[in-house]
Amino acid sequence: MTSRGNESEPIDPVAPEDACPQCGERECDELIWLDDERVECQRCKTVYRPAAKDLPAPAGGQADASPE
Repeated sequence: MTSRGNESEPIDPVAPEDACPQCGERECDELIWLDDERVECQRCKTVYRPAAKDLPAPAGGQADASPE
């Protein structure tokens, strides 16, 4: 078990843009995926969508689809 008494940098951090928007938690073991879009922070119980997932889906659902 890891001690977080001094609130230093997380051992295995997520990208800053994926941190909990409420408390700023970045330790990946404290950010639990609930489904394909939502994460729950175990520190403050906030449920959110990480920044990378907030991007709009490309038309047609494919990133490499060319316009017709």
